Amino acid sequence: MRSPRFSADPVLEQCSAGATTLRVGSRADAVAKLQQALMDLGYSLRGYGPDGVFGRETATAVAAFNATLPGGGDATVAGSATLAALDELFAGVAPPAADDRRHRATGAPAPDLAPADPRQAARLALAEATAGAHFLAGATGELPAQATEPPAGVTLVAGRTDPAAPAVFAAQSVAPHQLHVCAGRFDARNGGMAGGRAAQNTDTDLIVYLAGLSALREEQWKPFFQFFSPRCCHGAGFGERLVWGEDCRAKRHFDGAGLVNWCLAQAAGSADPFALDMAQWAGDASGTEPVALDDPPRTGDLVLRAIDGEFTQIGWVADASDADNAAGDAVVVLAEQPSVGVVVRRFSPGGWTVRRRLTRRGTS
Repeated sequence: MRSPRFSADPVLEQCSAGATTLRVGSRADAVAKLQQALMDLGYSLRGYGPDGVFGRETATAVAAFNATLPGGGDATVAGSATLAALDELFAGVAPPAADDRRHRATGAPAPDLAPADPRQAARLALAEATAGAHFLAGATGELPAQATEPPAGVTLVAGRTDPAAPAVFAAQSVAPHQLHVCAGRFDARNGGMAGGRAAQNTDTDLIVYLAGLSALREEQWKPFFQFFSPRCCHGAGFGERLVWGEDCRAKRHFDGAGLVNWCLAQAAGSADPFALDMAQWAGDASGTEPVALDDPPRTGDLVLRAIDGEFTQIGWVADASDADNAAGDAVVVLAEQPSVGVVVRRFSPGGWTVRRRLTRRGTS
């Protein structure tokens, strides 16, 4: 296989060679990579996201993709035809990386979690999902339009009206040593902003909108239809991409661990954010204790997912009744990926690698 997304995975190599398939019931890193690729192509996995569990939602997305192939592929099964087509589409495109790179100094003590209420932290995460917070690597809750001194880690990209590389009300960060430009949660089918979409630099609406801006001073610019602004996003796992995303100015920005750290700091009333990355939250040094994945869900528990041994996602377990979903169902709130931002997914124990619980409060 040519795509770096797939070529290092022995299960996907076997699928490509026709030696095995992925189907309902499959559970593996390979399934998560398949799911992520389908989401990046716009196929809906809104319920669970790239959780590594091949269920009915994944089967529906695979069937929809296979229907576009000559001969239709093998219905709901991801086999050699499916993988060959995906490999061609993603040839040369690097896989999404774990974007959380803020490490504490070696030997630093565990954070003092005593004042932090995990249930309140989970509710704060739900509120950010409801508010439509964005995902941006290296971000820890910053508002890019908020003037700070010194400048915050998240700023706005200098405005550009060139259709080949536009930037209008788009946030950016550098983490680590790489520029990331916010995708503005453009993927509506997977939980992003309604109306967001990919674009081409030859699109008439894009050209007309940018031409109108070019005749104005930047402080007079307004979003397209109140919410949308074009940008070439970077660092999203699918290379550089031109999209109509959401105006970033009034939105908080997080990466996976950034959301957890910010929520805990807010729950504790601390002005100093915690600074653990996902791998550190997965261990005892975080001041948490392990919990069996299939234990009854508890609001405020943390869940983490690892792919190929690297932690890629972290989220809060919460009660879905707090998220205006079916009362009593457990959900996970997480800053998932640039195309969807902070989202609420249904909790499935099989979709996670580690579950931990804050231990420094007597009532947790």
